[in-house]
Amino acid sequence: MSYKGQATVIQKTGKGWRALQVSGSDASVEIVRSRESHDHPELGDFLKAILDEGFGRDNVVLALDSDSSSLRYHGVPPVPAWRLELILRYELEEVAEKTGDQLSGGHIELQVPESTSDDTLLLLGMGKDRIIQPLIDEVSAKGGRARHAVPGSIGVYHAHMISSHLRDEETVMLADIGETETQILLVAGDRLLFARSVGFGVIQFSESVQDRCSVSEREAADLMQSFEDGDLVSHEDTVSQCYRGWLSQLSQMLGSSVNFCQAQLKMGEVSAHRLRLSGVGSSLASMSDELERSLSVKVESVSIAGTPDSSWSLIAGVGASVLDKEERFVDLLPEEERKKKTFREKTIFLYGAMVCFLITLGAQFLDSSIAGGRAESAGSVISSWQGKISGWNVAEDQARKENDVLRKREVRLLEEVETGRFYARILDGLREQLPQEVSVDLVVLRRQSGEDSLGIELQLEGRSDNSGRRGVDAIDELRNVLESLQGVQRVKADLQDIKNGSYPFQIVVSPDESLPDKNTRSRSRSSSRPRSPFERN
Repeated sequence: MSYKGQATVIQKTGKGWRALQVSGSDASVEIVRSRESHDHPELGDFLKAILDEGFGRDNVVLALDSDSSSLRYHGVPPVPAWRLELILRYELEEVAEKTGDQLSGGHIELQVPESTSDDTLLLLGMGKDRIIQPLIDEVSAKGGRARHAVPGSIGVYHAHMISSHLRDEETVMLADIGETETQILLVAGDRLLFARSVGFGVIQFSESVQDRCSVSEREAADLMQSFEDGDLVSHEDTVSQCYRGWLSQLSQMLGSSVNFCQAQLKMGEVSAHRLRLSGVGSSLASMSDELERSLSVKVESVSIAGTPDSSWSLIAGVGASVLDKEERFVDLLPEEERKKKTFREKTIFLYGAMVCFLITLGAQFLDSSIAGGRAESAGSVISSWQGKISGWNVAEDQARKENDVLRKREVRLLEEVETGRFYARILDGLREQLPQEVSVDLVVLRRQSGEDSLGIELQLEGRSDNSGRRGVDAIDELRNVLESLQGVQRVKADLQDIKNGSYPFQIVVSPDESLPDKNTRSRSRSSSRPRSPFERN
């Protein structure tokens, strides 16, 4: 593990905001300063306060909760990087269409040699721009620069990385118990296997105490604190019962997460050697040995030097993640912000190049003038620069040619996107509406010639069971289903003679023959993302 740079991490809490400045150097991460405030409900006021105190403003990072981000797993067959980007872009657009949210995405590839799947396993992050972008605007308004937006689960992973001795053969479960949500992860050595966010936290304990003891939220908090300190007198039995119920729920949730991990990643038996707790609820969860007994693991708390307590582990880990030279994190920065970031980086480069150019020009002119007369040296300089300009013209022509190649490649990529959409619609239709008599054995995507068409067709082969005398009717039903799908122009079915009680069939599905017109493609270029929504910085 190697870290470099500094970052200021901002996290929203139930009652206010937290900020943590971290610095990375070689194999260590140092906590520079921290600040928590319940007096600044608005982010702008809190930002002004911490920036005035000396927190770094150039690399501000947002620690995201489950309201603004989500994680999911996706397995894809081994494909080239450009095709993977298309698949993930389509996945993002599909989710955005269903949820109605503008989403930004990021991913990391999981290293799971224990999986029985041949697919490449990815952890996908999806961020809600409508929540993230206003936070970034607030940072900018106060003179800061938000460069990353990272899901909290990734912070829990990196908090473990910087606070524990890692053993390759050891699988560790991590649980960051917050006010309203718990981050649950499984890590093998330094490899992240599994991460999820569950809507369960200390609030469930509080609500149970409020209900059973008929007290307010404030009174419930006081009772819970007295219980944790061992000083509870009133309502002791009731609060104890509420605690045992809450702890039992937590134990069941952690156990089910292991099973969920096995199913998602297609792994065999998974067992954790340790359970590491962090978050505001970690001290409550470790008061009893219930978790050790029910999960058969050793329980310990995450401790990061320089932080006030274990509840700061997540935010510290988010800071460490963006300083990690191996970039093992998911960045959900909105696309517009990524464009700005790219532009700033290119602008800095151009300014630097311009300064070097002017210095070189001035130096050459001065040297030439001193050496041998102004007119003669000036002519020499002019001749020199004419040669350079000629070289630049050649480079410009080459750049134009390369740009033409890129434009043609973009058109092909757009075609691949349309192909992916068509393929996915067919598969979704088969999954949801396939007649029970029909079994599909083969789905093949075939390329066809033609510049003005999508240039593909989908061939399905299978059997239709005739034991109920519905073999032929089922094929007709399947054909009607396919014809009703969006983007399908023609369905041709070829039914063979009955064999072993079933009708073998072959169906060819052709898409609409028209591609997006040139004007549409042109608009796509101007409004499309220059990078994959899942591309990392």
